[in-house]
Amino acid sequence: SQFSRERQQRKTKRSKKSIMPNENKDNSSNKEEAESNPRWTCYLTINILSLINFINVAQVETLQDFRGSLVFGPFTFALSFIIFVMDRFRLCLDKFNFMSVLDGKLEGFALLVFVLWWASGVGFLTHTNGVAYKALNIYFSSWFNLFASIYTLNEWSASKEILTIEEITHISPTLKGWWVFLFASIVNCGSAAEAYTEFLKIDGGYAAFAVTVGAVTTVFSFVFVIAHYNFLKCCKISHGGALELVASLLMNVLMIAALIVLTQEGSVAATITGDRDNNFPGTNVYLSIWVSTVASFYVTTRWKESKTLQFARAANKHNEDERTGQSKSVGIGKNTKEDEEDEDAI
Repeated sequence: SQFSRERQQRKTKRSKKSIMPNENKDNSSNKEEAESNPRWTCYLTINILSLINFINVAQVETLQDFRGSLVFGPFTFALSFIIFVMDRFRLCLDKFNFMSVLDGKLEGFALLVFVLWWASGVGFLTHTNGVAYKALNIYFSSWFNLFASIYTLNEWSASKEILTIEEITHISPTLKGWWVFLFASIVNCGSAAEAYTEFLKIDGGYAAFAVTVGAVTTVFSFVFVIAHYNFLKCCKISHGGALELVASLLMNVLMIAALIVLTQEGSVAATITGDRDNNFPGTNVYLSIWVSTVASFYVTTRWKESKTLQFARAANKHNEDERTGQSKSVGIGKNTKEDEEDEDAI
């Protein structure tokens, strides 16, 4: 497929761009550079964020109402601290090089655990009226821990020439926007639905409208994400096409309306932490609405680039087909001439 061919070409370019160690440098310095983990700053960031999360959760006065909230920070704090210390101190590094265990697969497995751990942590800590809304440090440290873990895993994947976020989203300039739009829409829909069913059953604060917006934008963004990977050939939906432009414009209008209605005073997404006077719980709706709005406008602004790229690819494919057809016709002409010579000989 086109995606597989482009991914192989990118891997080939990366291998050609790799720089060999300078033979004139000291061998010991080369060895030290090879053993040091280039992602140590990522582990340090995860370590600090995990510590902030743990301390702020522990200081919540009504912590007994949020059982299980303390487990997330200490786990990644301890693991990232061990990895960081073992990489930064030569004595530890000489005895155990975390990067080289199982040809680096142990590090990849650990980072995958980090991502899954904080994905569940974000879901647990930031669910509607969760402990994260007692202190915003808990809220943001939870989300940033998840993003830092994903970023570190992506960096490790790039170093091993495994599938990366860049390779997944480079098909068109609008694809990154659709992926972000999809993620934010799922968060918005889930958070608003939980708020509506558990806290605002009389449709307080336009919670039902928030659920509807989240569901509609989830469907639209999902359709255009999978269309980029040629899963919807029957519907003639492609990136850079007129349907993508019309859909992005409709999403712009919808998200502006949602932003106006859902973030006004007395609405479900007026703040992150909720409104005690109106008995509105803290939710993820506020940030997810803003992220969805920005993502929808990002898609619209990058549509022209996507159309240009699609046109260039179609022209290249047409030229390749013409060259293939010419080569086949030349081959047929040669065979015909040889057959005529054979007949004359007979």
